[in-house]
Amino acid sequence: MIYLTKDELGRLFAVAHKHNPVHHCLFVTAFFNGLRVSELLSITGRDVVDGQLSIQRAKKSKKTVQPIHVDSDPVFDGSLLLTLARETQGRVLDFSRQYIETQHGPNASRKAFFKAKREGKI
Repeated sequence: MIYLTKDELGRLFAVAHKHNPVHHCLFVTAFFNGLRVSELLSITGRDVVDGQLSIQRAKKSKKTVQPIHVDSDPVFDGSLLLTLARETQGRVLDFSRQYIETQHGPNASRKAFFKAKREGKI
């Protein structure tokens, strides 16, 4: 299995940070919390409390509570999630899920998510 080095990961996050802060937040949050796409897209403002992210894991796993990754290097910083959570009532990343569900149905797959990302629709 091939893994990204810290430098490669930094370059990936830097491109996302430069082009779209919300997408950057998606990458950082998913990476540092080991989230599936469905778990990431289901985050609500209520799931973020005191710098902690509470996630109901998929596939009948238990709920986990993990710290939101805050870093002095903006490329590895996930603190935008704190701001998004304060500003939203529903899902923090609702715009992404709404698009996918509209285009691909309520049980949208990971493949559909990445197809939409490639096409620049989210």
